[in-house]
Order: sequence, then C-alpha cells, then structure tokens
Amino acid sequence: MGENKEHEEPKITTIEEGEKQVELILEPHLKSYITGNIMACEVISVAINILPTLNLRDVSSSLKATTSLLIKNVNDLRTMRILAAKGYSTQTATIASSLYESSYMLAYIAGDEELANQWIEHTDPRNLPTGIKKFTEEALKKQVDDYEQIARQEYHKYHQLCMAKHSNPLIQKNHGFLIEESNVIAEFGPEIGEHSIRLSCFALENSISFVMTGLVAYINAHLINYDISPLQEKLNQLSSYFNQLQNESYKKWAQQSE
Repeated sequence: MGENKEHEEPKITTIEEGEKQVELILEPHLKSYITGNIMACEVISVAINILPTLNLRDVSSSLKATTSLLIKNVNDLRTMRILAAKGYSTQTATIASSLYESSYMLAYIAGDEELANQWIEHTDPRNLPTGIKKFTEEALKKQVDDYEQIARQEYHKYHQLCMAKHSNPLIQKNHGFLIEESNVIAEFGPEIGEHSIRLSCFALENSISFVMTGLVAYINAHLINYDISPLQEKLNQLSSYFNQLQNESYKKWAQQSE
C-alpha cells in the first residue's frame, strides 16, 4: 500500500538547518567583505611567522603583550566571519568592538616596555589599563599627523559597534522579529534583513582598518630588523582592498541613515 501523505507531520526546520540556508542567501551580500576578512587573517599570520623561535629571556614585555593581542585579533576576525556568514550581525558587531579595543591597545603599547608591563601587571577586572579614547588617540599619534581628527572618526565607529554590544535600541529595535504583511513575529536565530546585512558589512569592513593600525605598530616595533617584503606586499594589497570595500559600502548605503 502507498503512504498516506495526508497525515504526514510538517517538517520543522532546526536552527542549524536554518543557518545553512541563511549562509546561501547571505553569501553574495557578504562575499567581498569576507574576502577582506580572510586577507586580514593571512596578513597577521605572515607577520607572526616572521619572528624566529626565541628564547624566553629574549622576549620583551612589549613583544609578549602585542603578540598576544595580535593573536586575539586573528581569532576575533575568524569568529566574526563565522557569525556574519550564519546571520548573526549583532554578535558580529560585538566581536568587532572588542577587536577595536585590542587593535588600538596593541598600537598604543607598540614597543613601549613600560606600557607593556602596565598591561601585563594589570589586576583590575572592571577596567582596562588605559581609557579607550586615550589609547586610540595615543596610538594614532604615533602613526599619523592629523591624529586627533582620525581618532574622533575611529572612536565614532567604535561607539556604533558598541550600540550592538549594549543592546542600544537604535540597533536592537531592528532585530529579533519578522514582519509578514500586517503580522509581527518574534524570531530568534539567524537574520537576513537589510539592516542586519548592513551591520555585518560595517563590522567586517571596519575591523580590517582596526587590524591594520595595530599591525603597522607591531611591524615598526618588532619586525623592522627582519625581511618584511612579503608582509609589506600583502599589507599593501589589504589596504588597497579595504579602500575598494569603502567605496562599495558608500555606493550601497551613503543615502541611508543608521
């Protein structure tokens, strides 16, 4: 006898299955941003592998601190890539805000042994060794002339990312529900809405520039006596690609407000 299809139970999609479907939907929207993310990871990997194996007594406090932060950055980048691809944009932005902190802390410490020791010996679980705004300014002061204006711009990006981290209603009100015709449905799991895509792209794009700021400080402080020509080539490629992403984002969203 044939199966009675009238009494078949509807199949319920699991979150894991939904994430796989969402990845296919989001792939064309995120492809160029994820490519930039992968390039950034590769540049960091090259930088870390330039240094030879060192005896423990030859590892300075600044090298220890900045290498630890650089490794955190590459892990953050990969985590962001996974989350964004699966449709978790607020979580992607949250990781990006943390990556900002480690990137600029890295650039602030650079090769300064006193600052590195303060970081290593820090014992307050509630606060960083230095205020985020201050180490943003001090980090950029070491790299560019017009550091105050750039620091304001970068710190503004950080605040935008922190809105996602702190569930600011300016961000959160656009997440967690689905509108179908005149109905509102509470929905957890991955998202594919325009606002969610834009937030993931914003986080992925700007995390590249944060990482480059930290990486330039790392190179100048710790790799200047080594052959960095392969690294410099990859860093230049990443910088050029980042500029392309900025142009792409501007064309997509310049006329929209957050």
